[in-house]
Amino acid sequence: MRGEHDSLLPEVIHKMKIEKYASEFKRCVKKNRVLVVDGPEPCESQVREWFEHNYAKLGYERVITECCCTKPTCEYRQLQLKIALHEPGYQSRPDYFVLERGAQQWKVLEAEDFSGTYLGHRNGYADIVLCWEDNRKLTGVKVIELVKVLGYKEVIAKKEAVDWFYDHSPKFRRNYEREFVEVQRSWFKNPDTTELSQRTKFILESQLPITPHIGDVNW
Repeated sequence: MRGEHDSLLPEVIHKMKIEKYASEFKRCVKKNRVLVVDGPEPCESQVREWFEHNYAKLGYERVITECCCTKPTCEYRQLQLKIALHEPGYQSRPDYFVLERGAQQWKVLEAEDFSGTYLGHRNGYADIVLCWEDNRKLTGVKVIELVKVLGYKEVIAKKEAVDWFYDHSPKFRRNYEREFVEVQRSWFKNPDTTELSQRTKFILESQLPITPHIGDVNW
């Protein structure tokens, strides 16, 4: 979606059969191996949710996180001190301690939305970064790209779905272009065009499906 077409796209969608395009959207994301997650953008909490249900799929036998610890002498605190991550502030609290299957040494795993976010930590802070995509090509740390683990090429948020759909579906584009002139003729007749644009796009976003089983064990 580019240029003058941008603001008119929602009005065109309003004239289309949303259910039909929801089906087309499913086919399009499947063909392009795109994972669609809920919300305005792929986020760290989604990575965490998947990991806490599915860490065994990555070869980890045990996982310890701070949120399940309530006493200073808990296992998390003991590991924290043992690995010497006791600097003041948030960097003294790793997201997870993980033990690989058959191993004896615990490692630190940080969950991020994208690998670039990890750059906010000090060097050597974690052994492993689990994220949606490695957008900064980190060195000195193992990066696990969740989108690849799940068998997809790309991850997008539902909030981005309309724009992505327009760019990747010739059928959707053709219908849009065909109705563009008609919409343009009525453009100045509706005093609530801006509000209609926002509402219509929101309606389509709500209809376009996310990938099933988000955060579920079977995801």
